Amino acid sequence: MRTPKHFIILYIFSFLAFTSCEYIPKGESFKEVNPDVPPPDIVLDLSFETDTLMIENHPFTIAYSADAGDNLVYAIFLMVGQDTLQADYDSSGHFTFTPGTFYEAGTHDLQMDVITNTNTGSLADVAGYEYLTFEYHWTLIIENAW
Repeated sequence: MRTPKHFIILYIFSFLAFTSCEYIPKGESFKEVNPDVPPPDIVLDLSFETDTLMIENHPFTIAYSADAGDNLVYAIFLMVGQDTLQADYDSSGHFTFTPGTFYEAGTHDLQMDVITNTNTGSLADVAGYEYLTFEYHWTLIIENAW
């Protein structure tokens, strides 16, 4: 089987056309980012107003939300000790302490981690791989173990 001449000519012309093009960029394609962006002021809206929570009646529900201004809130984690009670991948949530979901009576450390973006404008920030973590602590007292 013979290859027609016009296919060979078209192939040679295409090869020369694609390999002989030059692209000369104009300006710079780098964006300067400010690595020293101050952390945002986190405003917590909580269903309790004290630094100590006392659980006497069951069930007991706490509601929370976080506002980070211009920064995005990626997640809120509610923990007691090393145990994660609730993970909300939003700026708000709630958790209900019900029988069977918790520990013995006594004093415990209730921790809330709020995770936001850095707002530096870097590629890692835009892709969601650069973040800030804010920790808040309260004393949790359980009167009756169930």
